[in-house]
Amino acid sequence: MRHSCSMLLTVAMLGLTAGAANAAPLLLGSTIQITYHYPDTSTVYAGNQFNVIVGPGADFPNFAGFLDIDITDTQILMTAVRDGGPNAVLFDGVRFFDVLSLVPGWTPTLNLAGTTFAGFGPSALTFDADNILANFAGLTILRGQTVTIDLAPATTAVPEPATLSFLGLGLAAAGLRRLHRRA
Repeated sequence: MRHSCSMLLTVAMLGLTAGAANAAPLLLGSTIQITYHYPDTSTVYAGNQFNVIVGPGADFPNFAGFLDIDITDTQILMTAVRDGGPNAVLFDGVRFFDVLSLVPGWTPTLNLAGTTFAGFGPSALTFDADNILANFAGLTILRGQTVTIDLAPATTAVPEPATLSFLGLGLAAAGLRRLHRRA
């Protein structure tokens, strides 16, 4: 009996870890709209507005005459293609928008190791459930500088029913084992 309870507990724990390893894609297959805004977030600069379905080749060379943009499932990479001086506006940057609100939540963070854009820090990156805004206002732009944004799913995930049943099975096995030890 002791051996079978240990086996049940092991199987339950393996089920829990297997469920966690099969994470769903974050942006793959999603429609993301990219716009360049200047001098504030309500004004689209020069009418530049593009929709992209994220997958292989989801990149925009020379976007708005300013950036090369590459989007993957969990990362956005922007590289300056020209030099530019600072400006005194409220917003000078890029908006990434989840057009269909199908992305199950995202938490963008600035990848400091992959960001060489002088002066661009976490405060220049804002987001909500459907938007990510990268603001370059007031910064000196040098060709070749990069901004890397890492994306993670929202942290409010709910366990799958199979995971919960494995947890219940594991707890039941542990309870049986404890009762068997008392007897």
